[in-house]
Amino acid sequence: MNRNLKKYIAIMLSLAMLLCLGACGKKVAEAPSDPNRIVIGDYEVLYQKSEIMKDEDGTDVVVFIGQFTNNSKAVACYAWNVYEKVYQDGTELDAAVIFLSEESYEALNDSQFTEIQPGNSLEIKSAYKLRDREHPVQIQYSDLMDKYTAELTIDLADAELIEENEEGDSEAESGDGEDTLDSLWEPDDGIGMDGAGVWTLQEIRDLAEANGDICSAILLGYSTDISSLLTEMDLTDCPFIQEIPKENYIELTDGGTEIYCIIPTDPSASLAVNEWIMDETNGFYGETGQVLYRSESGDPILLRANPSDVVPSTQVVIVDSAGESLDWNPSVSLYDGKMQIPWYSPGVTDLTDYGD
Repeated sequence: MNRNLKKYIAIMLSLAMLLCLGACGKKVAEAPSDPNRIVIGDYEVLYQKSEIMKDEDGTDVVVFIGQFTNNSKAVACYAWNVYEKVYQDGTELDAAVIFLSEESYEALNDSQFTEIQPGNSLEIKSAYKLRDREHPVQIQYSDLMDKYTAELTIDLADAELIEENEEGDSEAESGDGEDTLDSLWEPDDGIGMDGAGVWTLQEIRDLAEANGDICSAILLGYSTDISSLLTEMDLTDCPFIQEIPKENYIELTDGGTEIYCIIPTDPSASLAVNEWIMDETNGFYGETGQVLYRSESGDPILLRANPSDVVPSTQVVIVDSAGESLDWNPSVSLYDGKMQIPWYSPGVTDLTDYGD
């Protein structure tokens, strides 16, 4: 082989290596023939339409409706695999919460957390508070590692306007005597607060049982230490929390700042808290790690978790004496700052005071 040929081969190999290295960074999602079809790695989003409606505060909200398709090799849901940010006139929009039912607290975007098997599709909806109805909005899509990105621009002139209910309709529905969560807290109902305005452990269990839930939970606040947070809090309405023994505190090194109180409804239930591993080693599908706590007595626990705002770090498993079970990853929603609780039954009664 002559020297010129060797030199030519060396140059070609160098160029090939540079091209390979250049491909290792962030990838713009492939541009499909349909501009409304977004491909983010193994997942597809087909944008279908937009609607404009009012939230409970009377704020204009845009709702994006699309179809999520799972092309991966494992079950997946939209919320944990495709991340979206929405901008209008250069400013990021706040997510909105639209409740479909006052009785069940079912939210418009709940289907984002529904897992589907490989090759299947599911309708999903997202809601954001608009700054105005004139400027278009941009949806930016990405995966967890920000490896794939895509963008879609929506002209609000094409959005369907959902008319508001006639004035007074919603008040009439809530005034018909149907129980809401607030009404269940009234002492006259025989469930909830006693005459002294103090919640006992048994009253909380009674409330959860009335709701058909396997446990209750309270997002107490944010701190790097459970004991420090309890010292700062006024717990005169829930004195039993101060009485929870420290062996029922679950804290990991760098275990996050979200602090939960979890109360099984059945005092004979078994309760386990496990490490929840959800990272690149398992493709972010999540799996059970080491056991952090286990009890067969159904006692309340205090849990500090979630160093990440996106990925939960613990798994709570409760099995009551009737054989009903709950498998739950406590976390706070990025949409509204509230605790994410299972939509299915038996679920979790959320007793957190969000100041709404």
